[in-house]
Amino acid sequence: MTGRSGWEGCGRARAAALLALALGCAACAGTGGLPTAEVARGERRQKSPKVEARIEQAGSTVTLTARGSCDLHRFRTLERTTTRAVQRTAQPAAWGNLGTVSLIMASLGADAGGAVVLGEALTASPASPSKAVGGALLSALGLTLTGVTIWLIMLDNKTTYEVESQDVDDGLVREDVPCLDTRSLPSHEPVTGRLPGPGQPIEVPLGETDQNGKLEIDLVRKLPRAGRESLDLPATMPVYIRGVQVGSVRLDEVARAEEDEAWRHVLAEDCASGAAPCRDVEAFLRDHPHGRRADEARAVLTRAEAAGPSRREAEQKAAARQAEENARANAAGEAARRGAAAACRQICKASCHGTASCTDGCVAQSCR
Repeated sequence: MTGRSGWEGCGRARAAALLALALGCAACAGTGGLPTAEVARGERRQKSPKVEARIEQAGSTVTLTARGSCDLHRFRTLERTTTRAVQRTAQPAAWGNLGTVSLIMASLGADAGGAVVLGEALTASPASPSKAVGGALLSALGLTLTGVTIWLIMLDNKTTYEVESQDVDDGLVREDVPCLDTRSLPSHEPVTGRLPGPGQPIEVPLGETDQNGKLEIDLVRKLPRAGRESLDLPATMPVYIRGVQVGSVRLDEVARAEEDEAWRHVLAEDCASGAAPCRDVEAFLRDHPHGRRADEARAVLTRAEAAGPSRREAEQKAAARQAEENARANAAGEAARRGAAAACRQICKASCHGTASCTDGCVAQSCR
């Protein structure tokens, strides 16, 4: 009896182990999580809201080159793997659970029965080989049913694994370090200037940076003279990007550049020599009475005034010659017209054989 009880205990223990294994496999198909793991650690440059610019000015032309700024941060990358069960069959959960329980009970019964029969066969006197073989077959059947149960559980449930990564910022290491990529360039950023106004500062749009953070500014066009004359302009104008001052430009260069451009269109030498009127020189003096070229313009007018008598005399002689030529041309034209009319009348008279009414009609129609 002791041997039989031992085999029965062994069978029950093995059945309990198989049951725990099957239930454990079923539980493995559920949702769960794996521990969070740190997979990377280091330093990273992050784009900063700060912006800097280099401003170069030649006369009224300004070249602005904006540069982004980065901050160096220490970081860690964490990964967490989550498992999730997805049922693959469309059968109701109750039917699936009933089938699993039935297979587990059948495997337990076969394994326990095989252990009992095998124990009886080995402890009987005389021993029964056929009974021992039957017990071994029952135990094998129990093991097979347990494997089938586990296989069906794993087949019916698909486990997916989702990996989530998260970067953890461990703090600032250093500010204002050079950025290593072009994405940090302040591209397509509005650039403005500010001038003192009667109540609050006046925003002056200067343009927008290109994809490389550059902008060419013509201050004469951005600050026309009519607008400048209505304001008390300072010597310099601050320049802003993202509301942060990045530099300044000189406004005295604007008036100089505008004056030089206006003087290039003045026919100063023609005015001084009398070859052209002096209206453009006089207009230049009205617009720039205190400019750098104002004295030069006054000198041109003085020279033109000194050459006035001889210029007027030359103009009068030229006008007289032109009038005389026009009179001669008009007289020649009138004589030719009269001659043509007389010839036409003679032709009409000949064709009408001297008839007065016919001749007058022919002249009226043909001799114009």
